[in-house]
Amino acid sequence: FGDEGLQLICEHMQSLEVLNLCETPVTDKGLLCLTALRNLKKLNLNSTSVSATTLQNLKSKLPNLKDVDVCYTDAW
Repeated sequence: FGDEGLQLICEHMQSLEVLNLCETPVTDKGLLCLTALRNLKKLNLNSTSVSATTLQNLKSKLPNLKDVDVCYTDAW
């Protein structure tokens, strides 16, 4: 599961509220599609390669996102 799978989720599950991507090989480029998930409230990015810049971008574009786990990432 990587960026391609994440793209499918973003295209077909736009009402998703919780997403666990812990220990997946998703990249910053792939994570940017999450901005389409306007209802996302909880996101687990533990042990991924998410950067602090991408995390801030997601937080600014997803107003309902209240719980984000970024342990063991560059954004931690």
